Amino acid sequence: MTTGKQAKPTIKRRRIGALLRHYREAHRPKILSKVAAQRIGVDPVLLGRIERGEYRIKPEQIEALLDLYDVTDPGIYTELRAAALEPLDSGWWYPYRHKLSPTFLDFVALESEAHEILAVTPAGISGLLQSMSYAKEIQETDPISEIREDADMYVQVRLSRQQAIVRSRNPAHLRCILPEAAFHSRSLSMADQIQHLLSLMLQENVHIQVMPMDVPVGQQIDVQCNLLKFSDPWNPVMQTSVLGGGVLREDPVTIKAAESRFDALAHAALPVDRTREFLEERLNKIREH
Repeated sequence: MTTGKQAKPTIKRRRIGALLRHYREAHRPKILSKVAAQRIGVDPVLLGRIERGEYRIKPEQIEALLDLYDVTDPGIYTELRAAALEPLDSGWWYPYRHKLSPTFLDFVALESEAHEILAVTPAGISGLLQSMSYAKEIQETDPISEIREDADMYVQVRLSRQQAIVRSRNPAHLRCILPEAAFHSRSLSMADQIQHLLSLMLQENVHIQVMPMDVPVGQQIDVQCNLLKFSDPWNPVMQTSVLGGGVLREDPVTIKAAESRFDALAHAALPVDRTREFLEERLNKIREH
């Protein structure tokens, strides 16, 4: 039997395995793991590891399993094959893998593949929208000394993340809600940051809204959250930020709740055109002083 090659269970390989397991279990009648394992020449234990992303699966094995599961859409095979063949060191984040938490690495890997990003932040400016000077100021004034010492690296990470929305080919569509309070901070780089936001808002794929400080308390942003959406067959993923990198969720109930919450916040926030006016007003006031 072919044993395959053991692979570090990256987020993409875990998603490949989870999707294949979903197709196997959703088939009627349900296909037992021993039957699927026999189809691709491995034992059931190894198939379980493949479905958990612990072992690399070959394109011909993906094709055989999809055929067994009666999944006939060629686009699904194309997506799974491309993900399976992607080298471990192909992402911009690879050089930083020893400095960043595994959960954050998983997040930025998914973020770079997203077609749409819904983001809300309760304080400050989203990392996807930070100017270089603002990002540098944040890292250099962080209360944690280790972060201050690696400020240049963390700034580069934030700027690299922004390729998701500024790349020339298929940039992600970003909808972001920022708190008004962020623009009343004592940041020395706020004028540059606001100018950066105004420049980004000229892109058709970037929609920024500001949440006023005087909205009812139930409509205020209380947690940093990013909802990532992808092309078929990949499921959406929600990330909530916590100390150490964040939590990733992709169960349908959580995703639906996150979408509903974002829509409610977007309805309460300033529209895009009014947000642009607000930013221009804040920029003028800062420059007057």
